[in-house]
Amino acid sequence: MGSIATIPGELALPRRRTVRSVLSLVAGGALLAAECLGTAARGEIAFDPRTRSVLVTGFPADRPATLEDLRAADRAGKWGIVQHRQTTETTTLDAGLRIGQSDGTSSFLRIGCREQPSETLVVKGDVWIRSPREKSYATYEGQNGLLLGVEGGGAVSGVLKFDCAKAGEFGLKADRGTTLRCVNSQITAAVPDRAHAWRGAVAFSPGGEFAAVNSLFSHFDHLYPFETVDGVVRGCVFEHGLFPVGNGAGRFEDCTFRNLETALLDGGCLDVTLLRCRFQDNHWNWRLMHTQFGIRAVDCSFGEPRSKEVVCSRWNNPQTGQWQYPMMFSQRHIVVSVRDASGRPVVGARVSAINAEGDASAVVHGSAVTGPDGRTPGLRSGKALFLTEFLVRATEDAHRPLQQRYTYTLTVSADDHALVRIEGVHPEETWTVKEVVLGKR
Repeated sequence: MGSIATIPGELALPRRRTVRSVLSLVAGGALLAAECLGTAARGEIAFDPRTRSVLVTGFPADRPATLEDLRAADRAGKWGIVQHRQTTETTTLDAGLRIGQSDGTSSFLRIGCREQPSETLVVKGDVWIRSPREKSYATYEGQNGLLLGVEGGGAVSGVLKFDCAKAGEFGLKADRGTTLRCVNSQITAAVPDRAHAWRGAVAFSPGGEFAAVNSLFSHFDHLYPFETVDGVVRGCVFEHGLFPVGNGAGRFEDCTFRNLETALLDGGCLDVTLLRCRFQDNHWNWRLMHTQFGIRAVDCSFGEPRSKEVVCSRWNNPQTGQWQYPMMFSQRHIVVSVRDASGRPVVGARVSAINAEGDASAVVHGSAVTGPDGRTPGLRSGKALFLTEFLVRATEDAHRPLQQRYTYTLTVSADDHALVRIEGVHPEETWTVKEVVLGKR
C-alpha cells in the first residue's frame, strides 16, 4: 500500500490579474466567458445559462483559479450569480460549478490561499470535477481537481458549503482520475442539519488522488464510495452523515468518525488500515458484506455503536465464482514494566508473549527487552510488543461471523531473578502498562 503523493505548495501569485469578457456562441444558446490572463498560465471561466453552471478550464495545479477569478469573471460577464461578503470572505455562487474538461488539459480551483488565508465558497448547485482524458486504464492526460487550503500554509484554510433546500439536492461529484486536496479545511452543508445535507458521488480511483490533512467533512447525505487507493488521510473528522468510506485501500491516521450511520461500509473492495482512529456515537462503526479484504485497526478506540448487530458476511463474487470472506481485526501495542521486590527497575529483563488460543499469527511482535527504566520499548520505538486484540471474520453462516477475543501469556525472565508467567492478558487498551515484579532466585 503506497503512501500519498506530496501535496505541492502554492506558488506565489500576483495580486491582480487582467480580466476581459468575451462572447462566443454554442449550439442552442449563448455562452458568456471571462478570460483570465497571467504571465505563466492562461485559463477561462465561463457561464452556461442552459445548465446554470460555471466552467473552470485551463488553470494548472501550480497556478489554479481562485475565488477572486470567479468574482472577476462574474463582474466582467455581468452574470449576476456571484455575491461576496468581504467581512467574512464568503463568496456565494448561485449556480453549479464544473472543473475541467476531458480534453487533455489541466484545470484546478483553489479555495483558501496565502493572499486570502480564510475563504468560504457557498454553492447553490453541484460541484463536478470532471475526468481528464483517459489514455489507458488508470492513466490520464491532464489533471483536474479542487484544492482547499495549502500544505505548509499555517492558518490558511478553505471552506466549501452546499446550500441545499432539501437533503441531497446538491453535492460533490468527483470522476475517476480527479484530485481533491484538503488541508486545514472543511466541506459541509450551509445549513448544518440532516434535512439540508449535501450528497457525495466520488470515485477518485483508479488514477486519482484524495489527500486530506486536518480537515472536516460533515453533514453529508452520502459520501460513498470514498475511494482512497494508495492514499493517506490524516487528522480528519467525518461526522453527521451516512457513509463516509466505502471502498479502496485507504490509510486513515488519527481520524475521528462520529455521529454516522455507518463509518466504514463495505461496497465490494474495502481494504483499509486505521491508525489511532476514534469511533464515537455511530449507528454502526463498520459493516462488511462483500470484500475479500476488510479492516485492520491499530491502536484505535471504538465507542459502543447504537446497533448491537455485528455485520460481517461472505459474498459470492459473480466475476470469479468464488466466495469472499471479509474480516476485521484490531491490534494494539502494550508495555511491560518490570521491577524487583524493592521497586527498582530491572534492566535487560526478557519479555515474551504467546497467544493462549494457539493462533501464532495473532502475535505481531511478541518479544522485547526492558531498558534503563525497566520498561519494554514504547511509542515510536518500532520495537514495542504488538498483539491482536480481536478478530471478526465471515463464515458460511451469514448471521454468525467468527468473533475471537484473544488473550496472551506473558513470560518474564531476568538474570538472577525467578521466572514469572502471567496468564489471561488481554490488550484492550493501547499502550497498557502491565506491571511485573520479579523476585530473586
